[in-house]
Amino acid sequence: MTTTSTSVLYVRKRDAKIIKSLLENASFLDKRYRMTTVSLPVGGEKNIGDGDHLVVDVTWCHHDDAADHDCQYNICGSQFADDRMQTCIAVPVTEECMETLHRHRHRQQHIMTSIIVMDKGNPDSAEDGDNIDQNQQPTVNDIKMQCGDDHNGVFCTDEAYRQILGFGRYQCPYSSSMLGNNNIVKSRRLRDGESANHTDDSAWREKVSCSTADNHHSSSCTSNKNGAIDPPLTKIQHILMETLTNWLHNNDTNETISNDQSRLHNTVTAVETLVRGLSLQTCPRKLEVIGDDRTLVIPRWSFFIVNYNDCSTGGENAKTSNRAKKMQQEQDRLEFRELLLRLIRGNNNVNCRHDENNDVDNFADAMMFAIQSQLWTNLATSLNCSRIVRRGDVDPDSGIRESGHRILLPIPDEVSFTACNCGYTPTQTGVNSPGWITVTEHKISQSFDITRVMFSRGNVTEKKRFGMSLVQPDENVLDMYAGIGYYTLPALIHGKARHVTACEWNEHALFALRHNLRANGIPGGDVTVLEGDCRVSLKSLDQQETNNINSECNAVKQCYQFDRISLGLLPSSEGGWAIAVSSLHKTTGGWLHVHGNVATVEKDNWAHWLCDTLAQYSLQNGHYDWIAVCTHVEKVKSFAPKVDHVVADVFVGPPTSSKLQSSLSEKTTGVFDSLGRFIPTSSVNISTPSCALNEDGMLHQSWMRK
Repeated sequence: MTTTSTSVLYVRKRDAKIIKSLLENASFLDKRYRMTTVSLPVGGEKNIGDGDHLVVDVTWCHHDDAADHDCQYNICGSQFADDRMQTCIAVPVTEECMETLHRHRHRQQHIMTSIIVMDKGNPDSAEDGDNIDQNQQPTVNDIKMQCGDDHNGVFCTDEAYRQILGFGRYQCPYSSSMLGNNNIVKSRRLRDGESANHTDDSAWREKVSCSTADNHHSSSCTSNKNGAIDPPLTKIQHILMETLTNWLHNNDTNETISNDQSRLHNTVTAVETLVRGLSLQTCPRKLEVIGDDRTLVIPRWSFFIVNYNDCSTGGENAKTSNRAKKMQQEQDRLEFRELLLRLIRGNNNVNCRHDENNDVDNFADAMMFAIQSQLWTNLATSLNCSRIVRRGDVDPDSGIRESGHRILLPIPDEVSFTACNCGYTPTQTGVNSPGWITVTEHKISQSFDITRVMFSRGNVTEKKRFGMSLVQPDENVLDMYAGIGYYTLPALIHGKARHVTACEWNEHALFALRHNLRANGIPGGDVTVLEGDCRVSLKSLDQQETNNINSECNAVKQCYQFDRISLGLLPSSEGGWAIAVSSLHKTTGGWLHVHGNVATVEKDNWAHWLCDTLAQYSLQNGHYDWIAVCTHVEKVKSFAPKVDHVVADVFVGPPTSSKLQSSLSEKTTGVFDSLGRFIPTSSVNISTPSCALNEDGMLHQSWMRK
């Protein structure tokens, strides 16, 4: 069953979006259903609606001015004066909305009337009182004057009154959120008098699931205290709710009370209210699952038990706005702890002892961690995940940029039970270690230790673009920040590059890189791995100082001049621009793909500043005829509010090079804008962007948090 009869307003198709917005603002829109097109009966030719007839409770006709006559209609014989009005939209509304309209109808009978269009074979079966005297039809101003004491937004404007044709009941399809609700079928069976087949099951889990489902459906079908419809619980909310409810039962020793259906229902309702009140930071609506083995990633502050002593309001010199923002963040982070404490204290059979110096003692903390641990188990079981990790922060000023992810599940016995809150870092690393994970993207296998190596699924589109669209066969490619092979592997597997030189200095990433090269069947002669700082190793390679280079690099002597270079380092790869330009092919130049976190409003300025900087590095290398041309800036993902991870495709080399596919009338440095127009950098007033390195060579990223 995908449709059911519900209360609706009838409006013209052209007005449907406006009415929907007004209803939503007034909390009168029933979000369980979708708007649907209906054809009103003309001359008794069509019957729709409930059963064999359509009920139109209200019809407002407008005669304010001559311009309105084209969109007027009459209801004599249920025929419209204009054929364009034969089709309208049914907008599902709440019962409160219907009560408001009925209240107006009873208040002014000469403004509103009830019309019932009877069966197809009985077009004249309407009662005597249903005929309308057209000369007595009210104007919009009349209606507004009579209904002006209603303060709901949907009834407070002339435009709204003009757009509502009538109201009644109609069969509307369920919304997408309701289609995933298994309780729809059950609720309809109960409405039709069928058994729910759950009353004889005395198992607690079945009772909790059934009661939770009932409450779920009930809350989604009734208005809250503000008159709005509560949406169905998400799967994450439902798992949390079941975890908390089960804990309350398991810690309640009174079996008589435990088996009391009324008390059970009240408990479920109370827990659901608490769960619905949690912020998105505490209880996200969706969780990320990565890896071939399905590893669940919990956001940094979700379901986190914060220690009161760890919270502070900031220094006295902090800006008021920033201090207020930080205080709000800390209050949100305390949500989960306070919810658990509320449940623990509210259970009469739980001896929650208080300490004079602390809000609660270690006994309550242990109980909170036990609930949290059970939540991880339930999430893993319900979402079919083998492991759960908590997302950690990455120091933006760190060179190695190690992962901050920590394992929440499974937790070894020797690890403190408090690790279920923050997670733990296993001492073992490498293949088959607790943190070892494999992610397959575009048929490329990428394995790494998730607790030691950073990985972002948001870069998958850029990896595909680099390997399948940018890299060309027989090119010599340099990956200056290779990591586990993010761009090295696509260049070799999809781009068919002749040779790739991969630079990396994180020992854990190097281990994973070499493992991934073998796992993907890359011949050893197609790739060279340079360990250490790429600015040092590439400079030595350029000078052919083989004594300072690993013997593994001897095969690269003939291909150290690169056609294409990836600078995939965030938040900025500026520190490698100079050595990148000097590593390009000496006669034909090549392409640089420069990654960076850039303020959205500064993207164009950043592109010009980038090209101007690269052109200056070319001059320093003695290439006086070289230019730097940015042909495209690709947005990979949003990094932070108003900050984007972007990649600039920049050609650096002589304007006559065959590698520059775009022909320029002027041999100069510049940027192609989004419309394909070439804008010389010399014609632009370039300012240093906020994402530029400071004088000390570091990128202090406080600007991204403003």
